[in-house]
Amino acid sequence: MSTPEPPAASPAPADQHLEVTWDPNKAQSNLAKHGVSFAQAASVLLDALALSVYDEAHSEFEERWFMLGLSGEGKLLAVSHTYNANGPTSAKARSFRRAWLPGPSAGSTKTNPVEVSTMNQEPTTANDDDMPPEIDFAKGQRGKFYRPGMRVALPVYLDDQVQAALTALASAKGVDLSNLVNDLLRKDIELIALGH
Repeated sequence: MSTPEPPAASPAPADQHLEVTWDPNKAQSNLAKHGVSFAQAASVLLDALALSVYDEAHSEFEERWFMLGLSGEGKLLAVSHTYNANGPTSAKARSFRRAWLPGPSAGSTKTNPVEVSTMNQEPTTANDDDMPPEIDFAKGQRGKFYRPGMRVALPVYLDDQVQAALTALASAKGVDLSNLVNDLLRKDIELIALGH
C-alpha cells in the first residue's frame, strides 16, 4: 500500500500573519515538564530552514505536521502542529519536545532519524502527547511554512475574572476588546520604562 500524498498546505503570504493557538492547560504542563513555552515552540514556524514532514497517523480529521527547526532562542525543537489553510490562516501547536541528532552508527552512511527527547535527554514514549520517540525527517520539506516577513500572532489567555472585567470595560467604551487590552498594555510598558 502506497503512502498517500500529504495535503498541499498553502502557508500565509508575507503580508499576513499566522495565528497560532494552543490549549493553555497543555501549554502550562509542557512548560513545567520541558522548560520550553509554546510561544517559543511556535517561533519554529519562522525558521526558513525548518524541516516539515506530514503526520499521516494523526491526520484523519485535521492536517497535522511534524516540524524540526530552531526556535527564536536558538533551541532545536521538534514541534507537532496542525495547519488550516481554509479561512484565516492558522496553526495549532499540539506538542513539542527538545530534539537532538544522534550520529550515524559505526560504519553506517545512513542518517539516523531525529530522536525526540525531553529536556534531560530521556526518550519519550510512543504515546506521549502525539510525539513518537523518533521522527524521520530525511524526506522533510525545508521551509514549508516559512514566508519572509510573516508574523506569528500568539494568543494571550486571560483569567475568567480579568476577561469579564475587560470585556465589560470594552463594551462600556464601545471599543474592541483586543484594542483595549493592547492600549492598557502599552500604557503599562510606558510606566515600566519610566520606572527604570
